[in-house]
Amino acid sequence: MDTGRYLIVRLSALGDVVFALESLAAIKAQHPKASVDWLVEDRASGLLDGHADVERLLVYPRRDIVRSALRPWLWPSLLALLWRHVRALRSVHYDAVIDLHGNFKSGAHVWLARARRKIGFERPRARELSWLATNQRFPLPDTPIHRADQALRLLEAGLGVVAKPDRALLPERAGVAAEARKLIATHPMSSGPLVCIVPGSSGFGAFKRWPTKSFRALIHALRQDGQRVVLSTGPGEQQIAGELAEDGVVWLDGSQHGVGVMAEVMRQCAVVVAADSGPLHVAQAVATPCVALFGPKNPALYGPRGVSVVLRYPVPCAPCDRRVCAAPICVRGIPVHAVQRAVAELIEANA
Repeated sequence: MDTGRYLIVRLSALGDVVFALESLAAIKAQHPKASVDWLVEDRASGLLDGHADVERLLVYPRRDIVRSALRPWLWPSLLALLWRHVRALRSVHYDAVIDLHGNFKSGAHVWLARARRKIGFERPRARELSWLATNQRFPLPDTPIHRADQALRLLEAGLGVVAKPDRALLPERAGVAAEARKLIATHPMSSGPLVCIVPGSSGFGAFKRWPTKSFRALIHALRQDGQRVVLSTGPGEQQIAGELAEDGVVWLDGSQHGVGVMAEVMRQCAVVVAADSGPLHVAQAVATPCVALFGPKNPALYGPRGVSVVLRYPVPCAPCDRRVCAAPICVRGIPVHAVQRAVAELIEANA
Protein backbone atom coordinates (compact mmCIF):
# COMPACT_ATOMS: atom_id res chain seq x y z
CA MET A 1 0.00 0.00 0.00
CA ASP A 2 2.94 2.34 0.50
CA THR A 3 2.83 3.56 -3.09
CA GLY A 4 -0.79 2.74 -3.99
CA ARG A 5 -3.53 5.00 -5.31
CA TYR A 6 -6.71 5.33 -3.26
CA LEU A 7 -9.99 7.21 -3.49
CA ILE A 8 -11.96 8.39 -0.46
CA VAL A 9 -15.65 8.91 -1.17
CA ARG A 10 -17.21 11.26 1.36
CA LEU A 11 -19.47 13.68 -0.48
CA SER A 12 -21.07 15.63 2.36
CA ALA A 13 -22.17 16.95 4.85
CA LEU A 14 -19.61 19.48 6.03
CA GLY A 15 -19.17 17.99 9.50
CA ASP A 16 -18.86 14.46 8.14
CA VAL A 17 -16.23 15.62 5.65
CA VAL A 18 -14.28 17.02 8.61
CA PHE A 19 -14.61 13.69 10.43
CA ALA A 20 -13.29 11.90 7.34
CA LEU A 21 -10.13 14.04 7.49
CA GLU A 22 -9.04 11.72 10.30
CA SER A 23 -9.15 8.83 7.83
CA LEU A 24 -7.04 10.77 5.35
CA ALA A 25 -4.54 11.59 8.09
CA ALA A 26 -4.44 7.96 9.21
CA ILE A 27 -3.67 6.68 5.71
CA LYS A 28 -0.91 9.25 5.19
CA ALA A 29 0.55 8.64 8.64
CA GLN A 30 0.91 4.91 8.05
CA HIS A 31 1.73 5.14 4.33
CA PRO A 32 3.26 8.55 3.56
CA LYS A 33 3.96 7.67 -0.09
CA ALA A 34 0.41 6.58 -0.88
CA SER A 35 -1.58 8.83 -3.23
CA VAL A 36 -5.06 9.65 -1.97
CA ASP A 37 -7.79 11.27 -4.06
CA TRP A 38 -11.08 12.51 -2.62
CA LEU A 39 -14.57 12.73 -4.12
CA VAL A 40 -16.66 15.47 -2.50
CA GLU A 41 -19.68 17.61 -3.35
CA ASP A 42 -19.18 21.20 -4.44
CA ARG A 43 -20.72 22.62 -1.26
CA ALA A 44 -17.91 21.12 0.87
CA SER A 45 -15.08 21.24 -1.66
CA GLY A 46 -13.69 24.54 -0.34
CA LEU A 47 -12.65 22.72 2.80
CA LEU A 48 -10.37 20.36 0.89
CA ASP A 49 -9.17 22.58 -1.93
CA GLY A 50 -5.38 22.85 -1.68
CA HIS A 51 -5.06 20.21 1.06
CA ALA A 52 -1.49 18.91 0.94
CA ASP A 53 -2.51 15.27 1.50
CA VAL A 54 -5.13 15.19 -1.28
CA GLU A 55 -3.51 14.26 -4.58
CA ARG A 56 -6.59 15.00 -6.68
CA LEU A 57 -9.87 16.56 -5.59
CA LEU A 58 -12.85 15.30 -7.58
CA VAL A 59 -15.84 17.61 -7.15
CA TYR A 60 -19.37 16.35 -7.73
CA PRO A 61 -21.16 19.44 -9.17
CA ARG A 62 -24.37 18.97 -7.23
CA ARG A 63 -25.47 22.61 -7.49
CA ASP A 64 -25.21 22.70 -11.29
CA ILE A 65 -26.83 19.28 -11.64
CA VAL A 66 -29.85 20.27 -9.54
CA ARG A 67 -30.19 23.59 -11.35
CA SER A 68 -30.03 21.96 -14.79
CA ALA A 69 -32.28 19.02 -13.87
CA LEU A 70 -35.13 21.42 -13.10
CA ARG A 71 -34.82 23.16 -16.49
CA PRO A 72 -35.52 20.84 -19.45
CA TRP A 73 -33.84 23.20 -21.92
CA LEU A 74 -30.58 22.66 -20.01
CA TRP A 75 -30.70 18.86 -20.18
CA PRO A 76 -28.20 18.63 -23.05
CA SER A 77 -25.65 20.60 -21.03
CA LEU A 78 -26.51 18.46 -18.00
CA LEU A 79 -25.68 15.28 -19.91
CA ALA A 80 -22.38 16.82 -21.01
CA LEU A 81 -21.62 17.82 -17.42
CA LEU A 82 -22.33 14.31 -16.13
CA TRP A 83 -20.21 12.79 -18.88
CA ARG A 84 -17.23 14.98 -17.97
CA HIS A 85 -17.64 14.10 -14.31
CA VAL A 86 -17.80 10.35 -14.95
CA ARG A 87 -14.87 10.53 -17.34
CA ALA A 88 -12.76 12.29 -14.71
CA LEU A 89 -13.78 9.70 -12.10
CA ARG A 90 -12.84 6.81 -14.37
CA SER A 91 -9.59 8.34 -15.64
CA VAL A 92 -7.62 6.68 -12.80
CA HIS A 93 -7.47 3.01 -11.89
CA TYR A 94 -7.38 2.81 -8.10
CA ASP A 95 -5.98 0.12 -5.88
CA ALA A 96 -9.00 0.69 -3.63
CA VAL A 97 -12.02 2.94 -3.32
CA ILE A 98 -13.24 3.55 0.23
CA ASP A 99 -16.89 4.55 0.63
CA LEU A 100 -17.11 6.45 3.90
CA HIS A 101 -20.53 7.84 3.03
CA GLY A 102 -22.76 4.84 2.43
CA ASN A 103 -25.76 6.15 0.51
CA PHE A 104 -27.12 5.75 -3.01
CA LYS A 105 -25.16 8.65 -4.45
CA SER A 106 -21.83 7.51 -3.05
CA GLY A 107 -22.61 3.95 -4.09
CA ALA A 108 -23.24 5.04 -7.67
CA HIS A 109 -19.84 6.70 -7.77
CA VAL A 110 -18.15 3.65 -6.25
CA TRP A 111 -19.81 1.43 -8.87
CA LEU A 112 -18.57 3.72 -11.68
CA ALA A 113 -15.03 4.01 -10.32
CA ARG A 114 -12.29 1.76 -11.67
CA ALA A 115 -10.83 -0.19 -8.75
CA ARG A 116 -9.89 -3.73 -7.84
CA ARG A 117 -11.14 -3.35 -4.29
CA LYS A 118 -14.27 -1.41 -3.37
CA ILE A 119 -14.50 -1.14 0.40
CA GLY A 120 -17.55 -0.02 2.35
CA PHE A 121 -19.77 -0.56 5.36
CA GLU A 122 -22.11 -3.49 5.80
CA ARG A 123 -25.78 -2.86 6.42
CA PRO A 124 -27.37 -1.09 8.26
CA ARG A 125 -24.60 1.56 8.20
CA ALA A 126 -24.61 1.28 4.40
CA ARG A 127 -27.96 2.59 3.21
CA GLU A 128 -29.97 2.99 0.01
CA LEU A 129 -28.49 -0.08 -1.75
CA SER A 130 -24.98 1.39 -1.58
CA TRP A 131 -23.63 -1.96 -0.36
CA LEU A 132 -24.27 -3.43 -3.81
CA ALA A 133 -21.44 -1.30 -5.23
CA THR A 134 -18.77 -2.65 -2.86
CA ASN A 135 -17.01 -6.00 -2.96
CA GLN A 136 -15.59 -5.84 0.56
CA ARG A 137 -18.06 -4.91 3.29
CA PHE A 138 -17.40 -4.65 7.00
CA PRO A 139 -19.91 -4.35 9.87
CA LEU A 140 -19.66 -1.92 12.73
CA PRO A 141 -19.75 -3.07 16.37
CA ASP A 142 -23.09 -3.17 18.13
CA THR A 143 -21.90 -0.50 20.57
CA PRO A 144 -22.43 3.00 19.11
CA ILE A 145 -19.16 4.77 18.23
CA HIS A 146 -18.32 8.23 16.94
CA ARG A 147 -18.75 8.83 13.21
CA ALA A 148 -15.03 9.51 12.79
CA ASP A 149 -14.18 6.26 14.57
CA GLN A 150 -16.58 4.37 12.31
CA ALA A 151 -14.49 5.42 9.32
CA LEU A 152 -11.26 4.53 11.10
CA ARG A 153 -12.66 1.07 11.91
CA LEU A 154 -13.44 0.60 8.21
CA LEU A 155 -9.87 1.55 7.26
CA GLU A 156 -8.47 -0.89 9.78
CA ALA A 157 -10.69 -3.74 8.62
CA GLY A 158 -10.35 -3.07 4.90
CA LEU A 159 -6.84 -1.71 4.47
CA GLY A 160 -5.04 -2.63 7.68
CA VAL A 161 -4.58 1.04 8.57
CA VAL A 162 -4.20 1.26 12.33
CA ALA A 163 -2.59 4.69 12.69
CA LYS A 164 -4.83 7.04 14.63
CA PRO A 165 -3.43 10.60 14.63
CA ASP A 166 -4.40 12.71 17.62
CA ARG A 167 -5.75 15.48 15.40
CA ALA A 168 -6.60 15.93 11.74
CA LEU A 169 -5.84 19.58 11.16
CA LEU A 170 -6.61 21.54 8.05
CA PRO A 171 -3.38 23.08 6.75
CA GLU A 172 -3.28 26.85 6.56
CA ARG A 173 -3.58 28.21 3.03
CA ALA A 174 -1.67 31.45 2.74
CA GLY A 175 -3.97 33.21 0.28
CA VAL A 176 -7.17 32.32 2.12
CA ALA A 177 -5.59 33.15 5.50
CA ALA A 178 -4.63 36.59 4.18
CA GLU A 179 -8.22 37.16 3.05
CA ALA A 180 -9.46 36.19 6.51
CA ARG A 181 -7.03 38.56 8.25
CA LYS A 182 -8.06 41.36 5.91
CA LEU A 183 -11.72 40.76 6.70
CA ILE A 184 -11.10 41.02 10.43
CA ALA A 185 -8.83 44.05 10.05
CA THR A 186 -11.48 46.02 8.16
CA HIS A 187 -13.59 46.08 11.34
CA PRO A 188 -11.65 47.86 14.10
CA MET A 189 -12.39 46.28 17.45
CA SER A 190 -10.96 46.17 20.95
CA SER A 191 -7.89 44.10 21.71
CA GLY A 192 -9.65 41.31 23.62
CA PRO A 193 -9.83 37.62 22.62
CA LEU A 194 -11.69 36.91 19.38
CA VAL A 195 -14.81 34.74 19.70
CA CYS A 196 -16.66 33.41 16.66
CA ILE A 197 -20.42 32.99 16.97
CA VAL A 198 -22.18 30.63 14.53
CA PRO A 199 -25.93 31.02 15.11
CA GLY A 200 -27.23 28.99 12.17
CA SER A 201 -27.34 25.47 10.86
CA SER A 202 -28.50 23.76 7.72
CA GLY A 203 -32.19 24.08 6.94
CA PHE A 204 -32.42 20.34 7.48
CA GLY A 205 -31.16 20.80 11.05
CA ALA A 206 -32.95 24.03 11.91
CA PHE A 207 -34.53 22.49 15.01
CA LYS A 208 -31.04 22.11 16.49
CA ARG A 209 -30.50 25.87 16.63
CA TRP A 210 -30.13 27.83 19.84
CA PRO A 211 -32.65 30.72 19.89
CA THR A 212 -31.58 33.95 18.17
CA LYS A 213 -32.52 35.95 21.27
CA SER A 214 -30.10 33.83 23.30
CA PHE A 215 -27.30 34.50 20.81
CA ARG A 216 -28.07 38.21 21.00
CA ALA A 217 -27.79 38.16 24.79
CA LEU A 218 -24.57 36.16 24.55
CA ILE A 219 -22.97 38.64 22.14
CA HIS A 220 -23.76 41.48 24.53
CA ALA A 221 -22.37 39.52 27.48
CA LEU A 222 -19.16 38.59 25.67
CA ARG A 223 -18.53 42.16 24.60
CA GLN A 224 -19.08 43.35 28.16
CA ASP A 225 -16.42 40.81 29.17
CA GLY A 226 -14.01 42.54 26.77
CA GLN A 227 -14.11 39.91 24.05
CA ARG A 228 -14.29 40.67 20.33
CA VAL A 229 -17.02 38.96 18.33
CA VAL A 230 -17.12 37.56 14.80
CA LEU A 231 -20.57 36.58 13.54
CA SER A 232 -20.47 33.78 10.96
CA THR A 233 -23.62 32.99 8.98
CA GLY A 234 -24.25 30.74 6.01
CA PRO A 235 -26.11 31.34 2.73
CA GLY A 236 -29.75 32.22 3.32
CA GLU A 237 -29.15 33.36 6.92
CA GLN A 238 -29.18 37.10 6.26
CA GLN A 239 -32.23 37.53 8.48
CA ILE A 240 -30.42 35.95 11.41
CA ALA A 241 -27.40 38.15 10.73
CA GLY A 242 -29.62 41.24 10.61
CA GLU A 243 -30.97 40.43 14.05
CA LEU A 244 -27.52 39.89 15.57
CA ALA A 245 -25.09 42.17 13.72
CA GLU A 246 -24.20 45.38 15.47
CA ASP A 247 -21.45 47.98 15.47
CA GLY A 248 -18.12 46.48 16.45
CA VAL A 249 -19.08 42.96 15.38
CA VAL A 250 -17.42 41.45 12.31
CA TRP A 251 -19.93 39.77 10.02
CA LEU A 252 -18.63 36.83 7.99
CA ASP A 253 -21.30 36.36 5.32
CA GLY A 254 -21.24 32.81 3.99
CA SER A 255 -22.92 33.90 0.76
CA GLN A 256 -19.90 36.12 0.03
CA HIS A 257 -17.07 34.07 1.55
CA GLY A 258 -16.56 30.33 1.19
CA VAL A 259 -15.96 27.68 3.81
CA GLY A 260 -12.19 28.09 3.38
CA VAL A 261 -12.34 31.70 4.56
CA MET A 262 -14.58 30.68 7.45
CA ALA A 263 -12.01 28.08 8.51
CA GLU A 264 -9.17 30.62 8.45
CA VAL A 265 -11.21 33.18 10.42
CA MET A 266 -11.90 30.48 13.01
CA ARG A 267 -8.20 29.66 13.14
CA GLN A 268 -7.56 33.19 14.42
CA CYS A 269 -10.24 32.96 17.12
CA ALA A 270 -9.77 31.98 20.75
CA VAL A 271 -13.13 30.17 20.90
CA VAL A 272 -15.98 29.24 18.55
CA VAL A 273 -19.57 28.93 19.78
CA ALA A 274 -21.80 26.84 17.52
CA ALA A 275 -24.66 24.39 17.48
CA ASP A 276 -24.35 20.80 16.31
CA SER A 277 -23.43 21.77 12.75
CA GLY A 278 -20.66 21.66 10.17
CA PRO A 279 -18.95 24.90 11.26
CA LEU A 280 -18.49 23.47 14.76
CA HIS A 281 -16.35 20.69 13.34
CA VAL A 282 -14.51 23.01 10.95
CA ALA A 283 -13.38 24.96 14.02
CA GLN A 284 -12.07 21.78 15.57
CA ALA A 285 -10.19 20.97 12.36
CA VAL A 286 -8.21 24.20 12.73
CA ALA A 287 -7.57 23.47 16.43
CA THR A 288 -9.80 26.20 17.82
CA PRO A 289 -11.52 25.34 21.12
CA CYS A 290 -15.31 25.18 20.89
CA VAL A 291 -18.43 25.58 22.97
CA ALA A 292 -20.83 23.09 21.38
CA LEU A 293 -24.54 23.70 21.89
CA PHE A 294 -26.05 20.24 21.57
CA GLY A 295 -29.69 19.26 21.58
CA PRO A 296 -31.29 16.12 20.16
CA LYS A 297 -28.19 14.43 18.73
CA ASN A 298 -25.82 12.29 20.76
CA PRO A 299 -22.42 13.99 21.31
CA ALA A 300 -20.83 10.56 21.70
CA LEU A 301 -21.63 9.98 18.02
CA TYR A 302 -21.51 13.47 16.52
CA GLY A 303 -19.67 15.62 19.05
CA PRO A 304 -16.50 17.66 18.58
CA ARG A 305 -13.20 15.79 18.65
CA GLY A 306 -10.83 18.42 20.00
CA VAL A 307 -10.75 20.82 22.96
CA SER A 308 -14.36 21.66 23.69
CA VAL A 309 -17.16 22.12 26.18
CA VAL A 310 -20.43 20.43 25.22
CA LEU A 311 -23.55 22.01 26.68
CA ARG A 312 -27.11 20.71 26.58
CA TYR A 313 -30.23 21.10 28.69
CA PRO A 314 -31.01 17.82 30.45
CA VAL A 315 -34.32 16.31 29.34
CA PRO A 316 -35.33 12.64 29.51
CA CYS A 317 -36.01 12.37 25.75
CA ALA A 318 -32.50 13.38 24.64
CA PRO A 319 -30.63 12.14 22.79
CA CYS A 320 -33.11 11.14 20.11
CA ASP A 321 -33.27 10.44 16.38
CA ARG A 322 -36.08 12.83 15.50
CA ARG A 323 -35.86 14.91 12.35
CA VAL A 324 -38.27 17.54 13.66
CA CYS A 325 -39.38 18.62 17.11
CA ALA A 326 -42.02 21.15 18.07
CA ALA A 327 -40.30 22.03 21.35
CA PRO A 328 -36.57 21.18 21.37
CA ILE A 329 -36.01 22.31 24.94
CA CYS A 330 -32.82 20.23 25.00
CA VAL A 331 -31.06 23.01 23.07
CA ARG A 332 -33.34 25.99 23.65
CA GLY A 333 -33.07 25.54 27.40
CA ILE A 334 -29.29 26.09 27.54
CA PRO A 335 -28.85 29.26 29.62
CA VAL A 336 -26.83 32.18 28.28
CA HIS A 337 -24.72 32.44 31.44
CA ALA A 338 -23.58 28.83 31.03
CA VAL A 339 -22.30 29.55 27.52
CA GLN A 340 -20.67 32.78 28.67
CA ARG A 341 -18.91 30.92 31.49
CA ALA A 342 -17.75 28.13 29.15
CA VAL A 343 -16.24 30.68 26.75
CA ALA A 344 -14.36 32.36 29.59
CA GLU A 345 -13.06 29.03 30.91
CA LEU A 346 -11.76 27.96 27.50
CA ILE A 347 -10.05 31.31 26.94
CA GLU A 348 -8.37 31.10 30.35
CA ALA A 349 -7.36 27.45 29.90
CA ASN A 350 -5.80 28.05 26.49
CA ALA A 351 -4.28 31.49 27.10
